[in-house]
Amino acid sequence: MNYIEEFCDSIAILKDGRIAVSGDIAALKRSYVRDRLVVKTQHPEALKRDFAHRICGEERDTVIIRMDRPEDKREFMCRLAESYDIEGVSVYEPSLNDIFVKYAGDSEEEE
Repeated sequence: MNYIEEFCDSIAILKDGRIAVSGDIAALKRSYVRDRLVVKTQHPEALKRDFAHRICGEERDTVIIRMDRPEDKREFMCRLAESYDIEGVSVYEPSLNDIFVKYAGDSEEEE
């Protein structure tokens, strides 16, 4: 998938022989709900403890936290900065693989 993003501007994803979605990769990524934050910290255990029900991904010193609403982003970021020793916070950007799974994945797994 990384090669596709590197060499292509637009894509078409097929499901059951039909185009499920097509268009500019950047626009497809921007169309995703922006309800997750990527938080980088040297102490992820505090975030995992306090936000256990919101954690939707983690890797070493990075934790992905789901918010109730994208509109809560600013308040949530401020709260994190005030209460935890964090090195950075950014809005989660879906990977091309995330987009592929959403549109071409098994119907039973879709939201």
